[in-house]
Amino acid sequence: MKAEIEKIKVPWSPRVQEKLQQKLGGDWNIEVVNGGVGSAGVLDRLNDAFRQQLSSARSAGRPYHFITFEAGINDLLLQNRNAPEIFERMKELWALANAEGSTVAVIPTLPTNVAGEREQQRLALTAKVREYVKQQRAAGNKGLFIIDVEQTFAYLSLSPERRAQLFDDGVHLTVYGYELLGDLVTQGLANAMDL
Repeated sequence: MKAEIEKIKVPWSPRVQEKLQQKLGGDWNIEVVNGGVGSAGVLDRLNDAFRQQLSSARSAGRPYHFITFEAGINDLLLQNRNAPEIFERMKELWALANAEGSTVAVIPTLPTNVAGEREQQRLALTAKVREYVKQQRAAGNKGLFIIDVEQTFAYLSLSPERRAQLFDDGVHLTVYGYELLGDLVTQGLANAMDL
């Protein structure tokens, strides 16, 4: 139970806020909102929460400039969904965010300790995501880009020591893992903002 509590307290969004604020300086007010929904997938509660958050931000007159989108693992592991249906919903959500004027930084679904069919579905999903974003960028859509952290978190190819540093239970990250993810996301956003 203690590990669960620690994970809730250590999402990577506060790290991103802190690091972006440092990069941009005192003239900027950076607000990073964590819109994650525990154990939710894009085909259920995350879908509803995402739409609600976009609507609330618009209604408040504070639309999101950037949205980081890291999802799909709950759909694969908890709900046993397949890559094509997850990918189709992801595209809908990205298009909705783009229509609201937000730029979406897509983090392809992170690796885990799960091998076999579920890992094959994850690999198929991440391949679809990468190809789609590449095609969108080539067509002139600058509202989507990839922050690719696959190599850093490639669980199945990491040494046991590195796994222990990054992963709490083979799916969720350690405090250090979340901090590292936050640093990588910050760098990806900073690159997109030409910082």
